[in-house]
Amino acid sequence: MRDDLDDLLGIDTDDPEQRLALDLVKSDRHLLLRLVALRGDRGLTQAEVGRRMGTTQPAVAAFERADADPKLSTIRRYALAVGASVQHSVTSRISSGSSVVSRVTRSVTDSSSRSKRVKVEASSSLLSESK
Repeated sequence: MRDDLDDLLGIDTDDPEQRLALDLVKSDRHLLLRLVALRGDRGLTQAEVGRRMGTTQPAVAAFERADADPKLSTIRRYALAVGASVQHSVTSRISSGSSVVSRVTRSVTDSSSRSKRVKVEASSSLLSESK
């Protein structure tokens, strides 16, 4: 089914750039799911998180929807409201030959216990030939 959808959308999963883009989308979604899970673990309602963020319960519900694509500042405010922090690291470097290797790392830290660190990482590297 996934291959049919990829074909329909014109996504070439053999293309390292497109594969990295898909991995990053999955990574973003996992990060948001982890934050929502932390809210549930702490017994916080959407209304309480909204109050802590200075927004409304419907805005929090929109943030938590599967098709949401929130801004980084909103993700950080939500994380703070549920007692977590989000850290991002982006690195790019030129490697041997003409390939570019990129890696994006994101992590969610549960503020109530520094030992509970969850790393969400786009594990694919972007390898593209320089033209």
